[in-house]
Amino acid sequence: MNPIIRFEDLPDEACVRLPLALAVTGWKKTRFYKLIKDGTIPKPVALGTRARAWRVGDLRLYLQSLGTQAGQ
Repeated sequence: MNPIIRFEDLPDEACVRLPLALAVTGWKKTRFYKLIKDGTIPKPVALGTRARAWRVGDLRLYLQSLGTQAGQ
């Protein structure tokens, strides 16, 4: 199943783990974490002591901002 199609069906409150976040944004892991460090991509939320995930709504806002910047 294509992860990007599944992403579209998720509510904004849902959380996704790193593989899906990378697939949706198109970034490689190193660049993705650099963008988090720079504050461009929101930080993940803690799901437990070692598990982290990103809110779907936060990733959608980031992707929309890319579209807005491209249109300027």
